[in-house]
Amino acid sequence: MRSIKLASVAALAGAVMLAGCGKKADDVSLKNASVETVANSAKGAVKIEPGQWEMSFLIDKMEIPGMPAGSNPPQQAQKASTCITPEQAAKPAGDLFAGKGAGDCKFDTFTMNDGKMNATMSCKMPNMPGQSKTVMSGNYASTHFDNEVTSTVSGMPGGQTVTIHATSSGRRLGECPAKSG
Repeated sequence: MRSIKLASVAALAGAVMLAGCGKKADDVSLKNASVETVANSAKGAVKIEPGQWEMSFLIDKMEIPGMPAGSNPPQQAQKASTCITPEQAAKPAGDLFAGKGAGDCKFDTFTMNDGKMNATMSCKMPNMPGQSKTVMSGNYASTHFDNEVTSTVSGMPGGQTVTIHATSSGRRLGECPAKSG
């Protein structure tokens, strides 16, 4: 369940990074901002290229107190290929920009400039004790992005802290395949 929530946060980070591609005159630098404020500040600079995109997500580290050694084997990256239309490229990931399903989150810091994004986000997740602190960093351009996310959930039962590290990336492969039919 936490992996799915982290995947949502990583997808949000990737979408926000993609939203800022090519933006120079209006670089983004915010503190104590809502997810919606960050999304609105970044989405005016949409410059991703439409076409066939390949995206990858990998949770490469989970530290859960009390978890037996070897019970966290390396995982395969989850990959997906999708066709991004010109309309979608002009307005990427609208649902993610709204932060739906991400819990009660705010960006402590968010900066995006010169093809780089760095952020720290704090969340109070629904139906979970404690809170999470997520640190994101990455690179973006009109044809690719990559990011790294470390999420630490504190205040778990017994005072435990869980840490998850993940990476995601995407790249444009070329034009979308022609539809048959």
